[in-house]
Amino acid sequence: MKISRGTRLLVLGVLLVVVDQVIKYLVKTNMSLGEQIPVIGNWFRLCFVENEGMAFGMKFGGSVGKFLLSLFRIILFGALCWWIASLDRQKKAPSGVLVGLTLITAGALGNIVDKLADDIKITGHLTICDDFTITACCEKLREYIRMGRIIP
Repeated sequence: MKISRGTRLLVLGVLLVVVDQVIKYLVKTNMSLGEQIPVIGNWFRLCFVENEGMAFGMKFGGSVGKFLLSLFRIILFGALCWWIASLDRQKKAPSGVLVGLTLITAGALGNIVDKLADDIKITGHLTICDDFTITACCEKLREYIRMGRIIP
């Protein structure tokens, strides 16, 4: 039985997300913040750091900004999945391109899972923004859009 390229890409993506989450769990439960473990001398070390913002720790627009960033991640993940499936159906894209896009998509899904897991751990219930439930975030966002402001 031959496994399709799309199925192999799906398995790769799921496997990457699972391995990523297992490693993060092991790091958070077995290392102290700032601790480093040499893997290959000083050239490659496993370091436990926390990044509460976006890339390089940048912050974006408070609670509404976090909501918009989460929404962007989810939309980007869906768009990447659609793009990969579309390229796979057309049979024109090289496998390397599809694998690369799958790696990016798995990273995006890992970020979504991390955000949801952090919110559930910190607040005891699912939120997208630090101080609000999902419903309150949507209401706040609607209010800012009506007032002509996106970022408070």
